[in-house]
Amino acid sequence: MAIDFVPALYEAEVQRLMPTFGTLFANGLVFNDPAPAFQTGGDFYHSRYLKSLSFLGDDNQRSSSGDISVKSLSYGEIKGVIVRRYDAVEQENLDTIISGVDGLKFITPQIAQRNTVNIEKRYGAILRGLFRYGGALATTHSYDYTSGGTGGLLDEIAIINGQQILGRNSALLTAHILHSHQYANMLKLGLVDYSQTIQGQEVATTGQLGSFAGKRFIVDDDLCAQMNATATATIGSGAVTAFTITEKGGGFTSAPTVTITGGGGTGATGTAVLTGGEVTSITVTAGGSGYSSAPTVTIASTGAYPSYLVGGQPFYLGYQREMSMKLIENLTKQNITQTLRWDLDYCPHIINTTYIDTTANPADSDLKTAANWESRADDVSDIKIIRVLTK
Repeated sequence: MAIDFVPALYEAEVQRLMPTFGTLFANGLVFNDPAPAFQTGGDFYHSRYLKSLSFLGDDNQRSSSGDISVKSLSYGEIKGVIVRRYDAVEQENLDTIISGVDGLKFITPQIAQRNTVNIEKRYGAILRGLFRYGGALATTHSYDYTSGGTGGLLDEIAIINGQQILGRNSALLTAHILHSHQYANMLKLGLVDYSQTIQGQEVATTGQLGSFAGKRFIVDDDLCAQMNATATATIGSGAVTAFTITEKGGGFTSAPTVTITGGGGTGATGTAVLTGGEVTSITVTAGGSGYSSAPTVTIASTGAYPSYLVGGQPFYLGYQREMSMKLIENLTKQNITQTLRWDLDYCPHIINTTYIDTTANPADSDLKTAANWESRADDVSDIKIIRVLTK
């Protein structure tokens, strides 16, 4: 049995709170479309019941017979990718919720935080797809500094050269999203400027630290995580027979070392093969012997760190306000279990790019696929994101 309730107060509060949790949202880099043209349709086949929000991992993909089309949201001639997600919590967290709208305030901040974190994860996957080898922006909007300067570390030359990709419009890039590792190097070089108040105190802004050349720094270790590669091994007759790349990584300047451990055997070795700075395969150089299970494959963490020079609001979000919420009573258990489930449709996108794959409700692996994206920019400056790769 399910009871639908969607209080307007709840919806507005979730949206109001989201910018307080996400780096991109908090820094005004996301353009929010209040009325995206989503196509409706589809019912749930199943849902996951968990007892506490603190135990929830990534959001769940919706499975239904009527998934909305991946191209159902149109922004001019741009097609956005639609993501459908849901989550649920059981009765222990519903004691105050089921009493009415006032009770919803108890869980609203947690849901807002989860929504924001998961939406920003989608942005990370999209950026990987757009910028990886062969991607729509890999040659037009990326500057590789991994072999420059001092060990390829981020410095003023990397930033200045990167911003020049936009030419006369380089001043449009007003923020620099980077990893704390990259920010630390800028600090060591004495290249971080701080805004000062009248009293001479440093201005503190959530997720924002200083600036360089008029571009404010925004530290985001998730969006700018080191691009390392991962792989798995296949065995046959006690030996390693093949490797499967599960993440290609990026920005490798030389083939990383491959280490094989566990599985009960010894002697297996492999050599990484690079294409465009990514690990595209691993050649079995020795199969070894005595393996009773697939060994662990470790690829040396020597991939690059991406950082992003951005201007304006290049991140688009079509957000479905009318989230469907259901209070479910599971009558099959001896004691009735009440579950609150919230559903959400949204479109995370980079303005002036288009998603050309036709898979409904794509997974992150689809968003990370270079072939699924195309640029729709008439001029380089129409897409105000420049990736800078450093070590």
